[in-house]
Amino acid sequence: MALGSWTRFKGSISGSANKSLDFGYEWMVVDNADRITNNRSTVKVRMWLYRKNTTWQTYDLYDRTSNITIDGNPENQTTRYDTRNLLNLTRKYCGLDTDVFPKGVVREHVVNHNTDGTKTCVISATLATAVASMGTVRASSTVPLPTIPRASSVTATNADIESATSININRYSTAFTHTLRYAFGGLSETIATGVLTSYGWTIPSTFYVEIPNIISGTCTIYCDTYNGATLIGTTSTTFTVSVNSTANKPNVSATIIDSNTNTVALTGNDQSFIKFISNASFSITATAKNNATIVSRKIICGNLSSASASGVLNGVESGIFIVEATDSRGITNSVTYEKTLIEYVKLTLNANIYRTQPTNNQIAMVYSGNYYNDSFGSQSNTLTVKWRYKEVEGNWTDYAPLTPTITNNTFNNGENPIILADNFDYKKRYIFEIVVQDKIYDYVIFEKVVPKGKPSLAIFKDSARFEGDIYLPLGAKITTFDDTGIVTEQGVFSNFQFHSGVMHSCGHEFMYMMGNFRKQPLEIAVKIPTNFTITEAKVTIYHAPIKWYNDMEGRSGWGYARKLKLYKDNTTNYYPEAVVMGTFLPPTPTSTEITGAFGTNGYTPSIPSEANHNLEETTSIDIKSNLSSGLTLLRIQPSDSITSEPGIEEDETALKNSGWCWAVINVFGFQK
Repeated sequence: MALGSWTRFKGSISGSANKSLDFGYEWMVVDNADRITNNRSTVKVRMWLYRKNTTWQTYDLYDRTSNITIDGNPENQTTRYDTRNLLNLTRKYCGLDTDVFPKGVVREHVVNHNTDGTKTCVISATLATAVASMGTVRASSTVPLPTIPRASSVTATNADIESATSININRYSTAFTHTLRYAFGGLSETIATGVLTSYGWTIPSTFYVEIPNIISGTCTIYCDTYNGATLIGTTSTTFTVSVNSTANKPNVSATIIDSNTNTVALTGNDQSFIKFISNASFSITATAKNNATIVSRKIICGNLSSASASGVLNGVESGIFIVEATDSRGITNSVTYEKTLIEYVKLTLNANIYRTQPTNNQIAMVYSGNYYNDSFGSQSNTLTVKWRYKEVEGNWTDYAPLTPTITNNTFNNGENPIILADNFDYKKRYIFEIVVQDKIYDYVIFEKVVPKGKPSLAIFKDSARFEGDIYLPLGAKITTFDDTGIVTEQGVFSNFQFHSGVMHSCGHEFMYMMGNFRKQPLEIAVKIPTNFTITEAKVTIYHAPIKWYNDMEGRSGWGYARKLKLYKDNTTNYYPEAVVMGTFLPPTPTSTEITGAFGTNGYTPSIPSEANHNLEETTSIDIKSNLSSGLTLLRIQPSDSITSEPGIEEDETALKNSGWCWAVINVFGFQK
């Protein structure tokens, strides 16, 4: 119910007058300042009579003692009533309408609420009368009074330590004041007293101690609400207290020097680094802030890294050093150091030493490599190339110098091979060594054994053989005496064979379940490697007749296949379909005829008889254009279909048109 508005309750009249009259009371809570301040309600109650019709005209003009009880507190009053003045369908109130209630008042009582502001009370009213037709006139009900807001509610905004949070209070009376308190980890203290509706509070630095290993925590604010010196109640709220990750980054620094004394001598200082060669010695200093601790350190240089506080990165490849430190709260800070990097080119050597002819005494040399052709800072790089040799069982000669041609950061022997000498006996073996040196590498060695000279072709009494590597000029080939190429630029001459498996029936069969004839093919799966070049491909069919018997009819004869043609399978789905305990359906083939493979009308063998029933064969034309690398399926089957013969079993018809066959394909070509 709304404050200051009446709520009606109907009671009862036990006498016969209830046919024309109703009795009850109305109650109301007064809206005043005392209500919230003192947690109590002023409740007013007034009795009423209501005329439903004009049947009864009752009255009692003698003083009677009536009663109104509010929350267990009865109060008597003197009342009189006269319904003769109560018009039909009209309600009149005791203490207000004297024409119907010459005597009587509106009852008022102060009801104290529970500490949480709630209250339920019983209100009853009795109108005293000596009129028999009225009987007992009474009304009673338990009513919930409007709840009185008590302790103020409180909120707080998230904040960083050493920054301010805004505490906001929603109070229900201007008379209320508040004491604010906090609890955080093991800390608790009063923030302020006498607070009205808001307060700005700076989070103290002591909070750092409570969260040394996490970035944030939860703080509880307690708000004690007072009315004067009386504590109305306490409410609370929580907010997040954080460590500012920017202001609390750990301090980190490092000393980084080149600890390779050789490279320091070349650069002239320990702050310049030679790529691949210098060793970076480092020491990391890191301190955490506000009760955190350092949990990790790291240094990164290109692909090199270390998680130690100090150490060495060997063979650095970058001049950029990133130093990181992470504290126990997970806050990371980094600093970058940029050092001078000398872009050294590693010294390399590629060489070949060989006889200029298989059986002469001349040996030649070619060499090349990479070389850093620049200054390191204090010193410039230099390049030295030299060589020596010995017989395999002999002693080394002294080194002899070589003069390289240097271009930018590369070097070589020049435009033409170097002829070392013409007196290296081709019947002996020699070991040769080339050494290159610069300021970084003492030496890079190439060593090779030059074997005895051998002729490319050794001819014997009844045979000949090649010695060593054979090099064919473009377009050249190795052939047999009839000029058949065995080895050409396309590869080695090779032959692949693929066949149809064991011999089996080829022609027709009758499918009793389906009630029709089906062709019986020969199938060949041809798999050509990707590095194979086809020069010829032909299919050969081997055919033998079938001797058949029909004992029930007393007939027999010879069957043979007719008009066999070659087809290329175009099937894309190779899987069959099967039903458990049911049918098995193989893939449905789709094929394209290879035109004229066995002639225009296909292959039909000789008509067999008792005197002529031999194994025959036939070979197709070249079908290489129909093959390619990968898998190709070939199918050999009759080109014509057959139908039933009157009075002849279908099986007999099928056998008459089938032979016992096998097929093979020979694929010739060159394989690299």
